[in-house]
Amino acid sequence: MQAGRRTDAQDPSDNEQEPQGESPIERLLRTGGSGLRDAHARIVTTRPGRAWRLDPNVGDGVLWHFPITGEMAVACCRITLARRVEGAFLAPEHYCVGLYRQFPLDDSESTGAAREVVLGHAWKGQAFIATPNPDETLESTCIVLTARALQVMSLRCQCDPFVLSNAIALLDGSKEVPGLREVFEDIASARPSPVVARAFYESKATEAISRIVDWSLSSKATRTAPMKAADRTALNRARRYVAENLHRTVSSEELCAVACMSASKLVGLFKSVEHATPHEYARALRMERARALLAQTDLPLSAVSRLVGFQRQGSFSEAFKARYNVTPREYRALARKQP
Repeated sequence: MQAGRRTDAQDPSDNEQEPQGESPIERLLRTGGSGLRDAHARIVTTRPGRAWRLDPNVGDGVLWHFPITGEMAVACCRITLARRVEGAFLAPEHYCVGLYRQFPLDDSESTGAAREVVLGHAWKGQAFIATPNPDETLESTCIVLTARALQVMSLRCQCDPFVLSNAIALLDGSKEVPGLREVFEDIASARPSPVVARAFYESKATEAISRIVDWSLSSKATRTAPMKAADRTALNRARRYVAENLHRTVSSEELCAVACMSASKLVGLFKSVEHATPHEYARALRMERARALLAQTDLPLSAVSRLVGFQRQGSFSEAFKARYNVTPREYRALARKQP
């Protein structure tokens, strides 16, 4: 089965290599596909967006993407490699989740031999390359987010960005997220008009991310191991005490006294339920509180800093950026743009 045989007309006028004013998502997609696509063969498809034929020296097929915003896109491809492609590129931080189908070239459609998986990737600047083997055809439909787009999506889902990034990274091909495959199939099959394309693809991206977050939170609840009533009570006391004292650092000794439990036992309970140490849990809670204050109040950054236990605004800003990849000021501006 060969890829890319569609009624697309070649557009020889497109010969750009590094377009002026290129958005972060365009730069990411161009860099990622630069070793595969034919830069002289941009084509016109039956849907809005941009598409290129695969470099004939590499194989056959079409790569397509639609930039929803400057930080987020949907992409589809159907490619067959003529040879193994070696190499890698240094990817900036971004997140990708998609539906991947691989077809062996021997009448796979009639035998039902295609492999179909949902995969998520959280790239933090690693070098990588992902291509099918020369004897396979790869069909994929993906949603690609920059770090800033991940912030936007986490705001829409009312969750910590770490919850979202971890949920994406958990999708290793063995997990089944209810309704997610159908969303990707809608993205792949739809041919919206240019007038509604952005709204359509953005709604599908939001639906997909919402389903992933909901699945992750539900799975976490069902994964929690049974716990003795006394241990549950002790853990709840400790968590409540942390939440009531976000304005300062709570020592291990203090928390153990509240829980009436040894440090090793308490750490074990936190790791079992929260997948974090008490200190990490407290820091996450303080950062989450800071996010809410930045998004919902006009308090100066110095006041927000003190309310979440930082004596120096500079230390708070450094900690916030290390966790969310944006400064508190940038996050507030981003939050204010949400409806």
